Amino acid sequence: MSDQKYTERVVNVPPATQRHFANGSWLSFASLGLYALNRLYAWWSSVINYLNYGLLYLFLGGVPPTYHTRPRPKYGYTPAVFVTGAHDGIGRSIAFTLAESGYAVFAGVKNAEDIEDLNLRFEEYRNALRASPTGTQILGSLTPVVCDVLDPSSIQSAVRAVTNAIASDWKAKPFVSVVNVAGFCMVSPMELTSREDILRMMNLDLMAYIDVTKAFFPLLKRFQGRVVNVGSFGGFAPVPGWTTYNAVKSGIENLTRAWSLETSRTHGIRMATVRPGFVATAGIGPKIAQAIASYESSDTAIGFDSLGNALLPDAQPRSDDEKADVQSAGEYPSASAGRPNAWRDYEKMMRRNREMVELSMELGTPEVNVGKTVRDALTEPWMQPVYTVGVDALLRQMARDLLPEPLYEWAVLKVFT
Repeated sequence: MSDQKYTERVVNVPPATQRHFANGSWLSFASLGLYALNRLYAWWSSVINYLNYGLLYLFLGGVPPTYHTRPRPKYGYTPAVFVTGAHDGIGRSIAFTLAESGYAVFAGVKNAEDIEDLNLRFEEYRNALRASPTGTQILGSLTPVVCDVLDPSSIQSAVRAVTNAIASDWKAKPFVSVVNVAGFCMVSPMELTSREDILRMMNLDLMAYIDVTKAFFPLLKRFQGRVVNVGSFGGFAPVPGWTTYNAVKSGIENLTRAWSLETSRTHGIRMATVRPGFVATAGIGPKIAQAIASYESSDTAIGFDSLGNALLPDAQPRSDDEKADVQSAGEYPSASAGRPNAWRDYEKMMRRNREMVELSMELGTPEVNVGKTVRDALTEPWMQPVYTVGVDALLRQMARDLLPEPLYEWAVLKVFT
């Protein structure tokens, strides 16, 4: 990856928008405008949050402010954080943003083979910052740590690595946060989605968050840290085609809220959900494009995910005899074509979702916005329960809050079905 690509990231413009900017497309101006609006909202939300929490603390015994999670690299104070899924995409952007801001970032990667690549990309990012007009310097550090979030022994190994790294200097480098990012999204009709794919998402996008947080809990309790779980706006405003994903992300948001209420006063541990809308990311974009291409060219696939996979239907027949049996029952159109007849009922819904995903790769909020929002969550005196990222998510949040339920439902059905 070239320094030029990281220079583009430094100025907060996603690669897709960079291409359109070079072509003089309106999409470039739209993306820049959406970025500015999102950061303006973040500032405004922070002010309102500060006032409300401050008044509650002063007059009604509310939650006290905390400042030890803010880095002060000028004075040698660089608190430690652990970020999962940091090899690419949103996770890498979060890790780089926090390291730039002065945190000692321990960046979780799935395999040892990813360590060298992440170090190389971080060095390129550092060089691009130095070469930028502002001459920005990295104020913190980044250390890759192998952590397969689906493997309990790998998680425990990561905890030991972080503990040992800060043991000799915990006053200057206390452990202040776990940032759970690793996950994926999936688009498919719920009726046809396999149990295997549903469990695959639940394990990575929900159970892994719980397992990693619980493994680091002794450190979080010792240093009164914070937990940031990257969810999705789909957990608040679900749409058809994303049912499994919406359910899991809603679970994350409610898990985070309830768990934070358990620990805020007892241990001083605050937790928050970052709720992005569509994000333009170099990590996921190519994989989704690959998955969509496989889905479109397949006569059996009923959906796609962000890991590059086309999804097979539930109870997909594997042998010719099995196909013949279900064909005679009217469940499949032919012995050679594997899509169930029921899939035809969802063709428009899937087409709309495909179009939305493709548009998001052009107009989605830059991934650096998510990184900056996580930084906000770690540095504000009072951590908010939820941080919404992306103008598309903010507009849908407004619609979800203000529109009567029948009108909101009608609008969603009009778009997707």
